[in-house]
Amino acid sequence: MNLAQLRTFQSSEFNHLNTATFKYRNLKRILNKVSVRGL
Repeated sequence: MNLAQLRTFQSSEFNHLNTATFKYRNLKRILNKVSVRGL
């Protein structure tokens, strides 16, 4: 693996992590809305 490949790999991993965090936040927000509506 050369340096360019390593950089690309790291940035794609970072993007994947950001996407996962974003999805988790959205899910949390939706769950909060649902539980508030449920009460």
